[in-house]
Amino acid sequence: MKLKVKGYYMQNKKTLRATFHQKALAYHTWSAYLSLGIAIVVLPILGILGLETNIELFVLILTIVTHIKAKKMLLASKMRHVGPILLYVSEALSLLAIGPFLIEIAIGGEGHLTLGLAVLIILPIRLTSAVFFFLSAKQMKAAYPEMKMEMQVAKAEFQEAKRAFKKGL
Repeated sequence: MKLKVKGYYMQNKKTLRATFHQKALAYHTWSAYLSLGIAIVVLPILGILGLETNIELFVLILTIVTHIKAKKMLLASKMRHVGPILLYVSEALSLLAIGPFLIEIAIGGEGHLTLGLAVLIILPIRLTSAVFFFLSAKQMKAAYPEMKMEMQVAKAEFQEAKRAFKKGL
């Protein structure tokens, strides 16, 4: 009998968690878009100041995850796809710049010319993607004006139901 109750608890916990994630989707996506926009602007500034950061891969992974979540937001405009796509393009261009950079080093250069040209091409694309992340976040805020309150209510409901199920077991 205890197993059935526990199985029932696990099934309802999954359902409750899925409901919570669905209701909190807009707020989490909006905050991730703001964070990505800030990170894309701050990282080059830190590089110019001489502070090395190794979170570029984290930014790319967060962009991919957030872009997948943003596809589920039906009320947000299609502009939400532009920022991530521009970031993907800049990452692809940076990978393509490795070849000429290595060739320039192989023929006796130091790679400054290729590196400079890559920065002149990639940096404006990245900054443009940051602008689109901010614009998309603004449009998400307009499309879902009460997303923070909905997320807080969903979180409270989830935690209350979780406590109730644990007391019942």
